[in-house]
Amino acid sequence: MKKKVLHIISSMCDGGAQRVVYDYVQRKKQLDGYELIFLSLSPPTESTYDLNIRNHKYQFSYLNYNKSNCKIVVLRGMLNFFRRNIAIYKFVSNCNPDIIHTHITLIFLNLFIIFILFQGIKVHTMHSDPYRFSNKVAMLSKFVFHCLNVHPIAVGEMQRRKAIERYGLSDCDLLRNSVDIKSIQESVRELDKTALRKKYNLPENAVLIGSVGRLHPVKNFDGLLKIFVEYKKKNTNSCLVIAGEGQEKQHLLSLASSLGVAESVFLIGNIPLNEIYAFYKALDIFVMTSRTEAAPMVFLEAQAVGVRCVVANSIDKDMVFMSNVICMPSDASINDWCTAFENRDYINSNVRDSREFDLNTVMARLEVIYNKY
Repeated sequence: MKKKVLHIISSMCDGGAQRVVYDYVQRKKQLDGYELIFLSLSPPTESTYDLNIRNHKYQFSYLNYNKSNCKIVVLRGMLNFFRRNIAIYKFVSNCNPDIIHTHITLIFLNLFIIFILFQGIKVHTMHSDPYRFSNKVAMLSKFVFHCLNVHPIAVGEMQRRKAIERYGLSDCDLLRNSVDIKSIQESVRELDKTALRKKYNLPENAVLIGSVGRLHPVKNFDGLLKIFVEYKKKNTNSCLVIAGEGQEKQHLLSLASSLGVAESVFLIGNIPLNEIYAFYKALDIFVMTSRTEAAPMVFLEAQAVGVRCVVANSIDKDMVFMSNVICMPSDASINDWCTAFENRDYINSNVRDSREFDLNTVMARLEVIYNKY
């Protein structure tokens, strides 16, 4: 009989952790000895992943409970906390899993009671830089890992080292974020860059610099805009395109206008999952300027497509598996970034075997981790 694994995530909004869970949904039959069950603590949204789950009719549950209408804010929050935990407890009791596998550190705030009551195996995948969180969240994480017997999993080597240091862990499993490299390469092999640019209404002959991610301060897209302004002074036939949605959209549009590059900056919103690899193919340079990251899926995808990459020091160098990747130092100036953009012949000799990031390899590793406990 197969063992049941219940995956719990706070929501299936557009994000890297959600992409990992979505890959598990698609590949769950690869784990012969385990039956994977999925629960989001939030209602379905219009995100790329929720839309695909609905369109493909994948088995996926969303927590459902009656929220309080109490007019006293503090009391309403307390009532909803207990109602939510009761609903989670009922769901867990009904599916009776052997393992609970949670995602994203902040979910601890909603699952604290469940972690205490559940007597089976508990594992948790960390999808963010441990130093991104406050000391209070770090203390809660330490308690969960040390006292509630929750086994931590890191998605990258740099994140693993930071987690051991931040949370005082004796060890931490490594389960790399991954992509289906062969499938990605086959899907873009025959695509024409000019035709792709026409599809997204992008300049056909420009040097196209691009990035993908939530329009959020942590992604440092305002910093990318300032780098682009300097680069464009010498490379007038260049444009910047960012795919994603988020709270900073209006700010970035206003900043592009104030910097005098509004006509050369394109914010094109979210790209459907079945088109994202084609978008990378349309680029000349893929850039990440994030302030913090763990193991960004978009970086793995861009490498798999083969586009030249220039990434910030926040990106784990242990994730590099293609030689056309430049990893910038932490003290890199705007001029340093511009020079890297122009360095088309750079060869990175410090690369890992791409098989370490292949989805099939990682799914097999996931089963090894489950068997371990």
